[in-house]
Amino acid sequence: VVASRFPFIQRLREHHPDISDNEQVDLGDKVFTIHTEQPIRDINGKETGRVIFFVDKTAYSEKFHSYILIALGVTVVFLSLVYFLANFFLSKIIRKINEKQQDIETLNRELAKKSVDQGRELDKNLSLLNSYKRAVDGSNIVSKTTPKGVITYVNDEFIRVSGYRADELIGQPHNIIRHPDMPAETFAELWKTIKANKIWKGLVKNRKKDGTTYIVDTTIVPILNERNEIEEFIGIRHDVTDLMRQKEELAEIKTDELTGLGNKSALKETLSAHNENLLAILNIDNYKEIKDFYGVDVTDSVIKTIAGRMSDYFNLKGFGLFKISAEQFAAMNPNATCKESFMEEIRAFIQKVTQRSIIHGVNEIFIDMTVGIACSQDSKLIFRHADLALKEAKNKHKDLYLYDDNIDLLKQYEHNLLWTSKLKKAITSDKMRAFFQPIVNNETGRFDKYESLIRMEDEEGKIISPYFFLELAKHSKLYPYITRTVITQSVWMFRNNDREFSINVTADDVENPDTVAHLEKELTQNGVASRCVIEITESEEIKDYTQVNAFIAHFKELGCKIAIDDFGSGYSNFNYIADLGADYIKIDGSLIKNIDTNQTSELIVRTILAFAKEMGIKTIAEFVATESIYNKVKSLGVDYSQGYYFAEPRDEIVFEKED
Repeated sequence: VVASRFPFIQRLREHHPDISDNEQVDLGDKVFTIHTEQPIRDINGKETGRVIFFVDKTAYSEKFHSYILIALGVTVVFLSLVYFLANFFLSKIIRKINEKQQDIETLNRELAKKSVDQGRELDKNLSLLNSYKRAVDGSNIVSKTTPKGVITYVNDEFIRVSGYRADELIGQPHNIIRHPDMPAETFAELWKTIKANKIWKGLVKNRKKDGTTYIVDTTIVPILNERNEIEEFIGIRHDVTDLMRQKEELAEIKTDELTGLGNKSALKETLSAHNENLLAILNIDNYKEIKDFYGVDVTDSVIKTIAGRMSDYFNLKGFGLFKISAEQFAAMNPNATCKESFMEEIRAFIQKVTQRSIIHGVNEIFIDMTVGIACSQDSKLIFRHADLALKEAKNKHKDLYLYDDNIDLLKQYEHNLLWTSKLKKAITSDKMRAFFQPIVNNETGRFDKYESLIRMEDEEGKIISPYFFLELAKHSKLYPYITRTVITQSVWMFRNNDREFSINVTADDVENPDTVAHLEKELTQNGVASRCVIEITESEEIKDYTQVNAFIAHFKELGCKIAIDDFGSGYSNFNYIADLGADYIKIDGSLIKNIDTNQTSELIVRTILAFAKEMGIKTIAEFVATESIYNKVKSLGVDYSQGYYFAEPRDEIVFEKED
């Protein structure tokens, strides 16, 4: 009934008389879905109809389509966004992947290069290892043993040195080459060390197959496996037999054969090994006299006795003792801190050894000893300083002297070195020149004679007195050249006049055959022997008067006259003067320079004058510097005068002034 009220139901019935439940019907402008699920019943329960629901699908469909379109749009937008984002992130991921890929490729290349480099390095190391092995095998004695010491490998050097064949060594215990002289304690320590996985080093004496000995510097190394267990031992040895023999020979070289003490080389080596040292050089002053009088055998016995006494006295004190020359010992205290204590020990020993005689057979010998001491951190200087201190002790007549920087010898050596250099330069450049000082006849005032004196011209043209170089020339063996220079220049200067000239000669000149021959040649060839006066110094330096007498006699035969120079300065011996046949006595200037005020000098000069007059010898006063002195020597009867009062030495002949 209700349905009939709707016109579209009528059309429905007309077009679709049989409509099933949930059927969709198209009415042209409308599309419906019909639901007839709910029955209609009467009070008796009889179904009288159904409730029909019409669902208008047309609006639904339109909305659905709209929803579909919206959904599709949203989906497209979403998908587009997803696609954009996916592309964005994917591009970043791809970029990252590419970067990582590049990094991986770079890393792969580096790894490949490193692998190649490591391969090359490995090849290089293997090559070096093989080279090292060849080097070790070629220059060392190599063996391998089991943990129990059974030989498993020996190299060619082992075979060569030991004298065994390889098959005689492999499988044998290593003590096959042990020398019986080697102490068992050494091998006990060796096994204790290597079994503790430590390396053992030491010198080992071995025995060859032929029984001879060789010494090896040995290193034994435990070889461990991955479980840190000893797999084997490798022994590397170097033959040091020759080195040890040389060391023993060197020790002999550094040992004084007579006393067994270290020698000078050993002393210097010991000094170099310490930072601070006290050194004493002990000199036997009368060594030469003992040797000359008693002979070598007795002297050697004396030296050995002194060495024994030094050892007894100093060894317990920790001193090092050395025999450094025939007559010198040295005592050294390394790292000493007290010079005073060291000096007292040395002084006490000197007193003990000099006061107690040395008995050899029936001979009772006493020794004299002088000591120089130095303290220094410089091992090269300390010996020199101690030697200087010894010389200073002798100069000052002291038993013992400690070196100090103000020692006079250093200044003297500096002076000697300076003037030796100047002297040699002057000689090589012909700067040694003869000067001439007149000798006045006290009666006539005439310059009868001239003394030839040497002078040196230095590089600046300054004339140098012989005071600075003459003694040095004697010690440096340059004096003969100076004497011959004076002879040559004097003869040349006086060959054409009538004046006498005197030339000084020393005992050394008399003993020098070259100087004597030169003097004779110059005098005879130039015809001036009769006007030459040879002045010989009267002093303790004349030891062989026989030779001097022969010299004087020879030159007197040539026509020369003889003068005794510096008479009165030394140990004047009137008998010898008489025997020499002197023509002149030159009274030493030390007696003349104060003769006008000093009565003692006057008394001595009077004595000399009396002797000279008695012997018929003329006298010459030296160092006449003033008129007062000149008047005094004339009044005493001196025959001639020489000095600055008349003229200084010149490089030319100065004649007297004529009235």
